[in-house]
Amino acid sequence: MIVKVKISDITIPQGLLPRVLTGTKPEVVERYAELYELGEELPPIKVWKRADGYWLIDGAHRLTALRQLNKEYVEVELVDCRDELDFRIKALQENLKHGLPLSVEEIKENARLLYKAGLRDVEEIAKILRRAQRTIYNYVSDLIEEERKTQAKKVLELREKGYTQQQIAKELGLDQATVSRILSLKDYAKLQSLQKYIFRKHPTTQEKRTNI
Repeated sequence: MIVKVKISDITIPQGLLPRVLTGTKPEVVERYAELYELGEELPPIKVWKRADGYWLIDGAHRLTALRQLNKEYVEVELVDCRDELDFRIKALQENLKHGLPLSVEEIKENARLLYKAGLRDVEEIAKILRRAQRTIYNYVSDLIEEERKTQAKKVLELREKGYTQQQIAKELGLDQATVSRILSLKDYAKLQSLQKYIFRKHPTTQEKRTNI
């Protein structure tokens, strides 16, 4: 849906848009400002309508140019987002369609930010960023390892408190087979050995369902 909104109601959410390292480029902003002054019609920017206003999904350079020209209103395309993670994904997808190419470091940082934001599917992150699964796994492998160590520690702590395997699984949102496997390792040295075995190659969808 295309609607006209006040530019002052649109927020560029810092740290949530794809260009996490380079930001907007002044030369691109200037080019768009010239086009607007010449009366050129550029594609509408895309926003997520929220209770507190609008969050920019795509079009940071165009929006910045309009602000420099002291424009009051702009036509926008409304995009539905379930939550902030969905917002981040859609912003990345829009940027990768037509935006200035992201640097390797920005691709890496976005992969890590998606994982930290709750997207644990390496295959899905690879599809979003248009990179190989192995590449994405290399970017987030330390996050996965740290999360699994923390998870194993919680399992062992609950076991020491007298929880049954079924109770531990329910408490931590794990399947009982995973809990049983962690408890059979006894110590972290064995846990690390298992992790190395599991990730001798990038995890498949089936492996991700059954791994720790």
